[in-house]
Amino acid sequence: KKPIGIYMNAGALWVVLWITVDRYAWQASSPLFAGVASVATLLLLLCLASALRTRLRRLRHPIQPSNGEPAA
Repeated sequence: KKPIGIYMNAGALWVVLWITVDRYAWQASSPLFAGVASVATLLLLLCLASALRTRLRRLRHPIQPSNGEPAA
Protein backbone atom coordinates (compact mmCIF):
# COMPACT_ATOMS: atom_id res chain seq x y z
CA LYS A 1 0.00 0.00 0.00
CA LYS A 2 1.42 3.37 -1.02
CA PRO A 3 1.50 6.28 1.42
CA ILE A 4 -0.59 8.63 -0.74
CA GLY A 5 -1.50 10.79 2.27
CA ILE A 6 2.14 11.65 2.81
CA TYR A 7 2.58 12.67 -0.83
CA MET A 8 -0.56 14.81 -0.81
CA ASN A 9 0.37 16.52 2.46
CA ALA A 10 3.91 17.21 1.26
CA GLY A 11 2.65 18.65 -2.04
CA ALA A 12 0.09 20.89 -0.36
CA LEU A 13 2.68 22.03 2.17
CA TRP A 14 5.11 22.92 -0.63
CA VAL A 15 2.50 25.05 -2.44
CA VAL A 16 1.24 26.88 0.64
CA LEU A 17 4.79 27.46 1.89
CA TRP A 18 5.73 29.21 -1.35
CA ILE A 19 2.54 31.28 -1.27
CA THR A 20 3.50 32.34 2.26
CA VAL A 21 7.04 33.24 1.21
CA ASP A 22 5.68 35.18 -1.77
CA ARG A 23 3.29 37.20 0.38
CA TYR A 24 5.96 38.06 2.94
CA ALA A 25 8.96 38.71 0.72
CA TRP A 26 8.16 39.75 -2.81
CA GLN A 27 6.14 42.39 -4.61
CA ALA A 28 2.74 40.95 -3.78
CA SER A 29 3.15 41.81 -0.09
CA SER A 30 -0.04 41.32 1.91
CA PRO A 31 0.46 41.00 5.70
CA LEU A 32 -3.04 39.70 6.44
CA PHE A 33 -2.91 37.06 3.71
CA ALA A 34 0.64 36.15 4.74
CA GLY A 35 -0.53 35.57 8.31
CA VAL A 36 -3.37 33.31 7.19
CA ALA A 37 -0.99 31.43 4.87
CA SER A 38 1.45 31.01 7.77
CA VAL A 39 -1.24 29.38 9.89
CA ALA A 40 -2.18 27.11 6.95
CA THR A 41 1.48 26.17 6.52
CA LEU A 42 1.77 25.26 10.19
CA LEU A 43 -1.39 23.13 10.06
CA LEU A 44 -0.18 21.32 6.94
CA LEU A 45 3.17 20.68 8.61
CA LEU A 46 1.35 19.10 11.57
CA CYS A 47 -0.73 16.97 9.17
CA LEU A 48 2.42 15.79 7.39
CA ALA A 49 4.11 14.93 10.69
CA SER A 50 1.03 12.97 11.75
CA ALA A 51 0.89 11.08 8.44
CA LEU A 52 4.59 10.22 8.70
CA ARG A 53 4.21 9.06 12.29
CA THR A 54 1.24 6.85 11.35
CA ARG A 55 3.13 5.38 8.38
CA LEU A 56 6.21 4.61 10.48
CA ARG A 57 4.08 3.03 13.19
CA ARG A 58 2.40 0.77 10.60
CA LEU A 59 5.77 -0.23 9.15
CA ARG A 60 7.10 -1.14 12.59
CA HIS A 61 3.98 -2.98 13.76
CA PRO A 62 2.05 -4.44 10.82
CA ILE A 63 -1.56 -5.35 11.52
CA GLN A 64 -1.96 -9.11 11.87
CA PRO A 65 -4.93 -10.78 10.15
CA SER A 66 -7.54 -12.25 12.47
CA ASN A 67 -6.89 -15.80 11.19
CA GLY A 68 -3.40 -15.87 12.78
CA GLU A 69 -1.41 -15.80 9.52
CA PRO A 70 1.41 -13.26 9.17
CA ALA A 71 0.66 -10.04 7.31
CA ALA A 72 1.70 -10.02 3.64
